[in-house]
Amino acid sequence: MLKQEFIKMVTNTAFYAAIFSIVIILLLGVAYTSPLTGEEFTVLDFIISDNLNELLEASDLRESDLIARGIESYLDMFLPIIAVIPFVAVVCGEKKNNNTRFEIYRVGKTRYVAGKYMAAMITGGCITVTGYLLFCLLILPVFPDGVRETVEIQNEFLIQETVITGRLLKTFGIAGIYIMKFIRMFLYGAFVTVPALGLSVIIKNRYMILSIPFMGFYLLRKVIEKRVDADLYFFLPDMIGNAYVTEWVRLLVIYGSVSIMVFLWYRIYMGRKCDCGED
Repeated sequence: MLKQEFIKMVTNTAFYAAIFSIVIILLLGVAYTSPLTGEEFTVLDFIISDNLNELLEASDLRESDLIARGIESYLDMFLPIIAVIPFVAVVCGEKKNNNTRFEIYRVGKTRYVAGKYMAAMITGGCITVTGYLLFCLLILPVFPDGVRETVEIQNEFLIQETVITGRLLKTFGIAGIYIMKFIRMFLYGAFVTVPALGLSVIIKNRYMILSIPFMGFYLLRKVIEKRVDADLYFFLPDMIGNAYVTEWVRLLVIYGSVSIMVFLWYRIYMGRKCDCGED
């Protein structure tokens, strides 16, 4: 069931549109702000600039600044929509065609729910990490390699404060941070799909399924930013994708617990409906 559902989602055109959207959002992210004029330069500005050497000299950017540390973009805002689009397209299509009941009769409710749930999370993770990887491949020829002193200091801190990331750094150098970044981007994309999965059981309108988590995450960020409490920032899903956040196990516990609770809600609700989830 998991394999079948995953194939449905990755062969949907929405899967590739979502990856493309992530690449575009990252390319339009701000890579450098001039301290003299305040002018902002996106990653795309660097790629298409006729004065690339001058920009690189002024910004002193390295590929490690953009890949390991990330850039300022709207990805955190729109990922809850982008990562879940293939799942919504498949599930809403099945409900519209009244195929849900036949699927459940064929495989059973538990296998149906588990297959949908896991496939959606894996697809969300694949979309996010693939989009980020393509973005990294695009900037590699543009920005010089090497590690700035500020990044080296942060890396030394990671070696002291973390186990897994520290070992990767000692073994592979800056490439170890890249590996951890890709792993965490996958987890980031997987976890942001969870609210939409829970909503899809009770809502048939695809636009509502996409927009409610988007608004929820946005309001959550605004509330946490106003409280200015460092501990509350662990409830923001984009912290999972930050390779320099040392308490990532704590993040996994928080979002892993939320994911399990939503899965149980999904299964219990589906089990109590006599129409097998169809209205």
